[in-house]
Amino acid sequence: MAAEMKQYTVQILQTADGYVLRVPELCLIEECSDLTAGWARLQERGGAVLDGHRRHGLIADVPPPAQLQAQGERDLRRFAIKAGIVALALVVVMSAAAIAFSYAMRDPLKYVGQRLGRAAVGSVVAGLREGTADLSDPARQQKFRQLLAEAAPVLRPYVAEIRQALALDCQSSKPQ
Repeated sequence: MAAEMKQYTVQILQTADGYVLRVPELCLIEECSDLTAGWARLQERGGAVLDGHRRHGLIADVPPPAQLQAQGERDLRRFAIKAGIVALALVVVMSAAAIAFSYAMRDPLKYVGQRLGRAAVGSVVAGLREGTADLSDPARQQKFRQLLAEAAPVLRPYVAEIRQALALDCQSSKPQ
């Protein structure tokens, strides 16, 4: 019991009549004129308090010594600091990944619409070339004109690119 009592902090206050020894965690106070006698009585009383709690299975209700509480608080503080550092590192890594992803995807996504438009225009131009390869028959010419008239509303957004493609084709097909 005395070994357990030695773990607790004892505050010694000097008064006009002698000394006051105090163990704040166990709410023990011993007034004495001789420190050695007061220390012995304080050890006895503290041991009795701890024994009484132990006998009734209530030792868990007794507050631990201040050194152990301080150690627990230090451990908790260390854990909180380490957890904060890990969380901060994760935030930095996630932010860097998000920035890298946005920069990597900015240009490809910017030109997707243009590429899709060019692909559509290219397929239309290829279809026109294929369809106009054999227009010697007047019935085929009439059918081709009808198909162009039906396709005109769909092709309006791509007219500028079609004009450029047709202009190049027309210039290359002119006799020299």
